[in-house]
Order: sequence, then C-alpha cells, then structure tokens
Amino acid sequence: MKSRGDAEAWYNKGYALFERGEISEAIKALNVALGINPGDTKSWILVGNASMEMEDYETALKAYDEVLKKVQTDADIWVSKGNALFNLGRTEEALSAFQHALNIEPDHYYAEYCMNIAHELVTSPSP
Repeated sequence: MKSRGDAEAWYNKGYALFERGEISEAIKALNVALGINPGDTKSWILVGNASMEMEDYETALKAYDEVLKKVQTDADIWVSKGNALFNLGRTEEALSAFQHALNIEPDHYYAEYCMNIAHELVTSPSP
C-alpha cells in the first residue's frame, strides 16, 4: 500500500512538470497522487489549473468541485470554478460562482473583474 508521503512525492512531480509546461505529464502524475490520496485538495487544485491550461474545462470543473466539497470558503476556487463554467458557456452558473467568491471576499478584484465580463456578456444584445 502506498503512503501519503508517496502522494506528496507524486504531487511534487506534477507541480514541477506543470511549472515546466509539461501539462499532460503533470496531470498524469497528479492522478497518481489522487489515486493514493483522493482527498488531497492541492492535487485537485493543480489538476483543475492544468486542465484549464489544456482547455479541458469539464475536467477542471470536476476538479474544482472536488475541492469545494472540502473547502467552501476559498474565494479563489470559486473564481476558478466560475472561469471553467464561463468557458463552457454556462454564464449564469459562472455569475453565481463569481458572486459566491465575492460573498466570501468582497474585495476580490479578480472575482469582480470576471463577474463584470460575464455580466456584460449576459446583458449585451447578440449581433
């Protein structure tokens, strides 16, 4: 049986690969880490971020939802979820996620910025 230390080593490998731009390899390493420790929020966050880089918004959304099962008060995760939803064309849900982030952290400038862009898209007439 693999230990939590093994999960940490796989996370570290995934992080290093992500930083080097080897996104698909990073995701593979992170999936090994999550196979050992499925509740590791930092691995889920990095899977979400890496998936966003690869424009795999469904996987990113699933990853951020895994984090939010454990930590619902992290405004940054709500913004990340909102961005995944926005990129999936689910603008109303994205607005809700951005609002949730702002409820947690009212001065979160990026949440406000994303909210304004999404809101503008919803309220602007289509050409």
